[in-house]
Amino acid sequence: MAGDHPQLSVTSQPNGPRPSSYQKRFNSLLKKIQTHRGSLEAWNSAELAYQKLWAQEFIPTLDKLQDYQLELLIILDVASTRMKFSKKDLGTLERIVCELAEELIAGNHPQKAEVKEIFTRHAGVDFDVLKEEETAQFKAILERELDVELDDDSATTPEELAQILFAKLNDDASEAPRQSADRKKTTREVRQEEELAKGSQSVREIYRKLASALHPDRETDEAERKRKTALMQRVNHAYAANDLLGLLELQLEIEQIDSDHLSNLPQERIKHYNRILAEQVNELEEEISFRNFMFNEQFNLPPLETTKPAGIPRKCDKKLGELVEELFDLEYVVEDLKLDAKNIKPFLRSQREMFDEWDNRTVLDDLFR
Repeated sequence: MAGDHPQLSVTSQPNGPRPSSYQKRFNSLLKKIQTHRGSLEAWNSAELAYQKLWAQEFIPTLDKLQDYQLELLIILDVASTRMKFSKKDLGTLERIVCELAEELIAGNHPQKAEVKEIFTRHAGVDFDVLKEEETAQFKAILERELDVELDDDSATTPEELAQILFAKLNDDASEAPRQSADRKKTTREVRQEEELAKGSQSVREIYRKLASALHPDRETDEAERKRKTALMQRVNHAYAANDLLGLLELQLEIEQIDSDHLSNLPQERIKHYNRILAEQVNELEEEISFRNFMFNEQFNLPPLETTKPAGIPRKCDKKLGELVEELFDLEYVVEDLKLDAKNIKPFLRSQREMFDEWDNRTVLDDLFR
């Protein structure tokens, strides 16, 4: 846990030399790791809270919203066969029907098959065929713009295709080192590999020292054996994760090193440590970004919007308020149309005005982008 570990840093003596650039970077990386650890713990706590809120508040509200969306879809579908509409009204009706159908299908509504049939009648094209065509077009754009070949034809939606692309890019990235193994390495690449090897060796050395001091099988006292068993589990976990900071903290915790140890390490050793710590920082930052992205995805926020755990309750309250307001408005519309079918045409006109405003705004955005 962040804050539970002894604090590590390179410190300078009052009359001693100033910390070197490597030592300053070491301290900076330690601080970043501790900060990121705290962020991940905050995400863990926040996730428990917002998943509970999702189950208790969001899912029931979304279910009700889908029920009213389906009702509105059926009302408009039936009206299209029983009422006469102008060309404009009919076009608006079909747009609303298709958008409602797509939302219900995307939400995996239990009556998805029936909804697809309604979509096909109003769009004039089979829903699955249309999605296959859109996916094929999206695939062609990706292959052209990113210069990749996506041979997998199993994707039926742009979202599935994006997942395949992501996996392929990862595979290509891991394949690149193997493909370049035969070419002669540059001096810089050789030096970097040597640095990585020395850094890994440093981690192994710390692990061996800890394992030697904490091996529980050598203890005859039962209480001490349990204590060392627990500590050794932490050692093994840190080593498996290549967690240099965790191993150093354990050394400090069992007094295998003291506060002056790091300050007196050779500069070359500090340099090796910095490379490993920098990798830890990157891994922690990637994990935090992933948590951020998944939260935004679940609550329909912009994918790249920065979300911090402290701001999650406010964002959840805002999204829930918007959802409840949308549900209230939709319920009113459905009940009004059920009360009198004559209200359908005024409803279509109001929706067309809103669509025109949105479309005009989109055109302006494109012009000034």
